Amino acid sequence: MAAIGAPSGAPPTFLADDASVFRDLFEGYGLESAEIQIYVDALGTPEAIDAAEGISHWVPEQAAEELGRLLLQHFAGSGP
Repeated sequence: MAAIGAPSGAPPTFLADDASVFRDLFEGYGLESAEIQIYVDALGTPEAIDAAEGISHWVPEQAAEELGRLLLQHFAGSGP
């Protein structure tokens, strides 16, 4: 199965024209404008898009150790 990560050169493409390609991607999944804006705010920089490359939606299989470490770190900081 092919990865769904951002392809090489994605930041300029995804973020051009007020992130229209990025927005269209999420619109295709049925998200509303306000919901899409949350993703654009969080991932709408070339650095964030680059950081998202190289991993697909199969994170537990592709990066199990790192995922486990991050989850433990997250839960350790959570209250009851």
